[in-house]
Amino acid sequence: MGHTQTGGNIMRHRVLLAVLLCMTLLAGCSGRKVDLSNETVSTIGVNGDGSVEEVVVETFDKDYYSLTELTAYVNKQVDAFNQANPQEQPENKKADDPEITAVTVQYVESDEDAKTATMALGYLNMDIYDSFNETNFKFLSMEEAASDKSISDMNGLVEVKSGEEKSFSDLTEHTHLHLIYTDSSVHIQTGGKIMYYSKDASLTDDYTIQTSDSPSVVLFK
Repeated sequence: MGHTQTGGNIMRHRVLLAVLLCMTLLAGCSGRKVDLSNETVSTIGVNGDGSVEEVVVETFDKDYYSLTELTAYVNKQVDAFNQANPQEQPENKKADDPEITAVTVQYVESDEDAKTATMALGYLNMDIYDSFNETNFKFLSMEEAASDKSISDMNGLVEVKSGEEKSFSDLTEHTHLHLIYTDSSVHIQTGGKIMYYSKDASLTDDYTIQTSDSPSVVLFK
């Protein structure tokens, strides 16, 4: 004699289906985090929560170059910046919890075969990235971008799916998208699938793009 599903079993089944569906969505319920571990060129990674990661890859081919000295220099610069820009700590922070800092040094390493040195840094947000690196990036919601004249008047935004060019005013209804603005030539990886980008930029894959040195935007999920 067969067993009938109880209400509890049905509910668990529905919850499982919802979780599996969530896992298959491109953006995911919690969002994809950038992964710069395989990048061989300097790259900025921008997550959906606005946090920024960066790998800087430089030639390291002189006998007198010292990884120890480079590491000490990077740590000194980051420590000085963090001291000048203290961050608010959680009220329930425990004594052994790490301190929240504006910038973190993830690693500094060299590759003797490739004759390169790589440093990886993390930033709480784009404003901190700009301040530390003296750059002009913006990470905005679509609503914020619509009130920025340097962005709202833009044309020539390529839709990845169709290849058609749009103006920013055509896209304001896509309030779920995140926008990156830059006027620098830079390799960018995004935390969600790229949906639109300035036509002067070069799309590498669903999550990676090379911008030009003219004002550019990248819109991603």
